[in-house]
Amino acid sequence: MSLTNSILCLFEITDPNLIVTGISKERCSTNQRIHVVHATLSYQLLKCPHCGHKSLIKNGTHMSHLRLGTLSGGRYEMHLKRQRYQCKDCSKTCGAKTKLVNRNETFTHNIKHQVIVLARDMLTSKEIAKLCGISPSSVQRILNANIHLAYRVKHLPENLCFDEFRSCNHWMSFNCCDAVSHRRIVTLKDRLSKDIIDYFEARFSVQERAPSSISDD
Repeated sequence: MSLTNSILCLFEITDPNLIVTGISKERCSTNQRIHVVHATLSYQLLKCPHCGHKSLIKNGTHMSHLRLGTLSGGRYEMHLKRQRYQCKDCSKTCGAKTKLVNRNETFTHNIKHQVIVLARDMLTSKEIAKLCGISPSSVQRILNANIHLAYRVKHLPENLCFDEFRSCNHWMSFNCCDAVSHRRIVTLKDRLSKDIIDYFEARFSVQERAPSSISDD
């Protein structure tokens, strides 16, 4: 297996247009040692994405600094030279694209995946940041962007009614409804305080759960 394929496989990168040209160790502005993967991204682009004419020519490269997932706890980056193109018809420029990272972002998908996996193991943001070589605020942004709340009503009513009832197999279940419209909010399979609290804390923010007199201050 070639050097390029070996390095790309380690980071689970499958872009066929990306070629590794070397690896090195450098120090960033905070004097932290980082592992750098140098690579290029280029392919044949036939049509201009702006005007649609087949009049593109290569127009230099653009350097992107991307954050990769960690392999042994340190900080890993990819310095990627992206091919630039210019249209001879409309004079507009464009660049080579890759699925390795979203547009206008520096964190690759594999480091985001590592953050989410570590968060599932109940690690704190500081612990995840130390393991992945990023800041705790970056960890929080990644988690916030990938958290999908379970089903919930759009707005939590100001006045709620709670009740418990006997469901199947002699189990006692919990029921919650709007005290004004009597519309059901949720029915839980048991009446344990822990499960009831977990439900509302996981689906509604502190501001939504706070009384109106408190949230308006």
